Amino acid sequence: MYLLDVAETLINLGNLDQAQNRPTEARRAYDEARNDLRQVAQQNPSDRVSLDIAMTEVDLGNLEQMQNHLEEARGHYQKSADILVELVQHSPDLYLRDEAHILNNLARLETAENQLNQARQHLGTALEAFRQLAQQNRDKYLPDLALALNNLGNLDLAQMRPEAREHYEEALDDLRELEQKDVDTYLPDEARTLNNLGLLDAAQGRMDEARKHFEAALKIRDQLAQQNPDAYLEDKANTLRNLGMVNVDQKQINEGREHFEQALDIYRKRMGQNRDRYLPYVAKTLCDLAALDALQNQTEHARARYQEALGMYNELSVHDPGQYSVDIMRTALALAMLQRNATGK
Repeated sequence: MYLLDVAETLINLGNLDQAQNRPTEARRAYDEARNDLRQVAQQNPSDRVSLDIAMTEVDLGNLEQMQNHLEEARGHYQKSADILVELVQHSPDLYLRDEAHILNNLARLETAENQLNQARQHLGTALEAFRQLAQQNRDKYLPDLALALNNLGNLDLAQMRPEAREHYEEALDDLRELEQKDVDTYLPDEARTLNNLGLLDAAQGRMDEARKHFEAALKIRDQLAQQNPDAYLEDKANTLRNLGMVNVDQKQINEGREHFEQALDIYRKRMGQNRDRYLPYVAKTLCDLAALDALQNQTEHARARYQEALGMYNELSVHDPGQYSVDIMRTALALAMLQRNATGK
């Protein structure tokens, strides 16, 4: 019994390490917890132990996805789903929420891998479960419903489906209802949904609305980052970059450069703690700034940024060639165009 307590303590420690951007320590804690749980399961099998093993696989999957190790993340999510299928078969009411969460995580990964039809199927099943649960106990399950709606909105956006706005706005309404009782817990989720609405606006060419949503999200995220930089600086940088895109589209080049540079500064500092996670963010933002440099005839600055970004994409492609092939081609092409414009050939 003590080994089970040790394992659950290790899981909590891993969660803390992950929240503090310490992936190596988090993985070590989760792996040790999983080994202990498997030992307990051999000696004294129970649904509780099986559920703990499944949730540890989810934690490991989340960690791998944050590191951009998508294949490894899928393996962990699939193992957790296999365990939950067995648990749900004999206790559906007890484990319906856990199964829905795993399907939600799996769909999030599938969206990142561009397996959109499969992601929609999993998200639809999860959303149906959360709606059912929220009807039974709204206060308890409304946060789960809001999360699933947000993720479905992201999938809709990826497929340019008109339902995206409906899903985001329903999620936003749910979150603001939850904030009436606990603003600190749900304010980060409101900021994420506002940011997502800004992305949708921008994709639809509604730049004034996009600016309003991004500025509202940035105001919240700036406040959160001041309180807990480890948890929220990345979110702030993402919204700064999004706002920079709007500025550039509206010909506010200097403001766009300022937002890109602020975002890049955050990403570079975070990369020192977790290179795998932040290397793609740094590379993308370098390309954003290089494009502005080229636009303003700052050719040498543009070349240096594109070359640095290309080196980063080549480094990333060692682990996952397919995921970054388009970025490598696009950056190499930008460099070639820059050279041609500079030489007139």
